[in-house]
Amino acid sequence: MANPRPPIMAYFQFSHLPAGPLQEVACRFSKLAYELYTTLPAGPELSVALRKLLESKDAAVRAALGAPTSGDFVAEYTNWDMIGPGE
Repeated sequence: MANPRPPIMAYFQFSHLPAGPLQEVACRFSKLAYELYTTLPAGPELSVALRKLLESKDAAVRAALGAPTSGDFVAEYTNWDMIGPGE
């Protein structure tokens, strides 16, 4: 028997986003969320996995809005190999 649909799954909908990069990014997370909830046993770890996936999806969609161009950390570092652990 399949898990009941967790309420958090509503936040993985993406049809309200404009067509293009935003929908494409959100769609990938939606597919993974569906796969997780239909294949993993219900329980606290699945809830945590879906919650963290939602956080990641939100960040990825924000990133797809456009990369920063100046005046911040990302623009200051063009060679990511120079950035070590904890920097």
